[in-house]
Amino acid sequence: TVKTETGDITADSVSAGNDALLTTVEGNVDAKEVSADHNATIATEKGNIAENSVTAGNDATLTAKTGDITAGSVNAGNEALITTVEGNVDAKEVSADYNATIATEKGDITTDSVTAGNNIHVENGNGTTKAGTLTAGNKVTVKNGDGQIIIGTADGANVSLTNAGQNGTVKADRVLAETRGNSNGTGAADVLLGGSSVSVKSVVNKGGSSPLAISTVGASADQAMKDIRLGQQNADGSYSGGISSASGAVIQQVWTDTGLIYAEGDTDLHISKAVANDKLHVANDEVSVAVYGRTPTHDGETIVYWTNNSRNKPNENMQAWFNRDYYGAGRWLWIDLKGNGAVTMHNGEMIDYNYYRKLYGDYPSLTDMMRKRLDIEISDNEMVYYDRLGLIRYDAPSVQNAKGDEIETD
Repeated sequence: TVKTETGDITADSVSAGNDALLTTVEGNVDAKEVSADHNATIATEKGNIAENSVTAGNDATLTAKTGDITAGSVNAGNEALITTVEGNVDAKEVSADYNATIATEKGDITTDSVTAGNNIHVENGNGTTKAGTLTAGNKVTVKNGDGQIIIGTADGANVSLTNAGQNGTVKADRVLAETRGNSNGTGAADVLLGGSSVSVKSVVNKGGSSPLAISTVGASADQAMKDIRLGQQNADGSYSGGISSASGAVIQQVWTDTGLIYAEGDTDLHISKAVANDKLHVANDEVSVAVYGRTPTHDGETIVYWTNNSRNKPNENMQAWFNRDYYGAGRWLWIDLKGNGAVTMHNGEMIDYNYYRKLYGDYPSLTDMMRKRLDIEISDNEMVYYDRLGLIRYDAPSVQNAKGDEIETD
């Protein structure tokens, strides 16, 4: 045990058969190697902590109130806790048999890998959180108040990546989770993605027979996302990444300005509630769907829908929006996009479907009705025409439909 009120603590190696304790009120702690059979605690209220390696049979704790924490490796037989109130955390490798926690209220968090037998919790007030690989036996949680979240792989039974900043972003290469919910994906979410801008290249169901349940939310529950990307569309029009689940996937609700959601391979995708302020693109390898909140345009999608967002705003009925109802709570557009290309949609206005043969649900489309008004309609033995400019019904004049002053007799 080494304690000091002021001054630095420096050592090449510290080893303890029971607990190792290195604390200072004001000063730096620089011990190259610290090992303890039970607990290892390194703390300063004002100063930096720099360690090459910390190993503890039970808990490994590195804490600072004001200062940076740098560690090459932290290994704990029970829990690993690395926190600073105001400062950066750079922990290259962290492993804990039970829980691992890394946090700062004001600063950046950087790690190459964190592994925990139970939960991983990474929390940042307003800086950048950057992690290569996060692997937990139970839950992975990464939470920012603002700033950026940049993750290589988040792998757990349950994964939550959220950023509450108005301009905060979440970016991840891969999210791997297990399905633990019910048979229709209306239970607790297996994956939670939240933030103004969220981009995940691949979301993978790594185990479980029920649908992978995904919940999305904006910077706050009553705000739309600015953009969401699950998968990506390549320059040649093909797709890569996206949602992959042998037992299907359910997005419980998505409210966004713009976005792209791609279901990979044979994945059956169901979106229980979809609201796009501008445009949401949903696709698999068979068919593409556009959901518009603005005036629709011809952008190449096979099926085009429009929703009247002024009538059903999610933030005006938050309870219904988050109630996990499978069929849009009777008011919001829901989409079934099967891996074989079959599409079912309800609670929206179909603009066009380009004569797609595997569409079920809302008929006819608006363009069908417009085309009908530009063609000759044959009814029984009569022919009825439409004015091709004003789309006003036109009946050829006859004695039967003429007004009195229009009839002349000889």
